[in-house]
Amino acid sequence: MALALFGLAFVALLVLGAPVAFVFLAPSMLYMALTGTSLILVGQTMLQQFVNFVLLAIPLFILAGELMN
Repeated sequence: MALALFGLAFVALLVLGAPVAFVFLAPSMLYMALTGTSLILVGQTMLQQFVNFVLLAIPLFILAGELMN
């Protein structure tokens, strides 16, 4: 149910022409409120993703391309 509301809010905000940052933020906050996810858990999960070296290659590849350009 919460995932369906997340998708509906995401699409509705895109159709209404809301700024992209708000389109990502508002449905995410709605989903966290409906599922009872704490902000501490979200912050810890985000920080753990920076340690993943496979995902670190993506921004470094973009940086290398910009430097070569």
